[in-house]
Amino acid sequence: MAEQTRKHAKGTRKELEERISITADMLSRGFRDGQIKKRVAAFYGCSPRSVERYLRRAREMLCDELAGVDGGGRDIHRAQSLDFYRSVMRSDDTPTPLKLKAAERVDKILGLEQPVMVHQEVNATINLVDMLNNDRVRELRNSLN
Repeated sequence: MAEQTRKHAKGTRKELEERISITADMLSRGFRDGQIKKRVAAFYGCSPRSVERYLRRAREMLCDELAGVDGGGRDIHRAQSLDFYRSVMRSDDTPTPLKLKAAERVDKILGLEQPVMVHQEVNATINLVDMLNNDRVRELRNSLN
């Protein structure tokens, strides 16, 4: 089978490259993974799981492009980002909110950021007798019998 017509993720190799390129462009523009998954999956009619593979490949592609520009790839880019954020934090001219944001970015780059746990508490009083005796519940019960 010719390389051009070989199927990949419900598309030809050319279509796959297009999907990865579009995904990389969206990453570069600051879209979040969830937004990319939703939009790309809807546009191409593929699964979010497929878009996760596009995201992985797009990130690899972007890192490879960085390697060509500065000769180092991911590690060099990480070091440059750390250096930049540290300079922002050290500058006397930088407002405190921006210093805090730079510190957050350093924590994220270094993997120091802790996962966020969200707890939601609901305080409500429910009258179950009234709730179970309404017309819709009765209708549902009758349809089950």
